[in-house]
Amino acid sequence: MSIKTRLTLELAKRVLPKERFAVNLRERKVSKNAAPVYLTFDDGPHPDFTPRLLDEITKLKAKATFFVLGKRAQLYPNLVRRILAEGHSVGTHTWSHWSARKVSVATWIKDVQCARHEVEDITGKPCKLFRPPYGELTPLSLLALMREGIRTIHWSQDTKDFACTSKSKFCQWFADNTPTPGTIVLMHDLTALTHENLLEGCSHWQENTEFLSIPE
Repeated sequence: MSIKTRLTLELAKRVLPKERFAVNLRERKVSKNAAPVYLTFDDGPHPDFTPRLLDEITKLKAKATFFVLGKRAQLYPNLVRRILAEGHSVGTHTWSHWSARKVSVATWIKDVQCARHEVEDITGKPCKLFRPPYGELTPLSLLALMREGIRTIHWSQDTKDFACTSKSKFCQWFADNTPTPGTIVLMHDLTALTHENLLEGCSHWQENTEFLSIPE
């Protein structure tokens, strides 16, 4: 992540309300003595991996949040509907997975809008949650999101599952990274290792933890 992006994110954390930008969330009510943790999945839906991932999340007795690409939501609308039907949250991740730093603000925000409209057409519900590809934002792109009434959700812990090469490394990440209340965890739909080992990885966190979806 570039220095400019880091500075933009730090500024956003300091000056924007959580209704517009968040890297962690603590306002949700949870069971007594339980810490809220938010599992999030980017880049889907995937026709094979997302259904399996949903099955594993059900076994975990968890709720999660999926930041879907517009072009993939268009291909697999029933999976978007299933995500919502099972009590999870759906946000967008642009249409094309473009970085806000690589194209003009006008081009980028149009890509964001296309994804949002696609998901809203599929679900029949407003879709205000958003995660920028690569976590990258510029001051102008952040301002454009605010004008759209979009709530930008970053993350506080990154599993780097897309680069993980073994089950042991994936599960060890959870063992080594104890969450704090409000932790937002980044994972991906398109990685088989994630759905295959989610239960074992999260078993390191299950005591005194409640996995929740991110509210609109």
